[in-house]
Amino acid sequence: MVGNISVAVSHLNGKIDKTKNIESDRIYYFINANAKFELDNEIVHVNDGDVIFVSKNTFYSIEGKFDAVLINTPAFDLKNEISEMWAYEKWGRGY
Repeated sequence: MVGNISVAVSHLNGKIDKTKNIESDRIYYFINANAKFELDNEIVHVNDGDVIFVSKNTFYSIEGKFDAVLINTPAFDLKNEISEMWAYEKWGRGY
């Protein structure tokens, strides 16, 4: 972590169900990618070299296989990560 930014390498071979971070904006830089990225109800096919920006409080999901550099600002904190399923179970609706 540098200052108020966190950088990580992310790997996926499967699916991330709808999730959002309520505090951090997020940037994915995809490497070795063949995946579907759903953001704001729009599905985008991501490949090597693609970049996706996700604003805080925006639900998104990913399905497929990729390696990516993941940047969060402010730095990632798990307590700020909300899944759509968790919000539904807690409040009976999406967050």
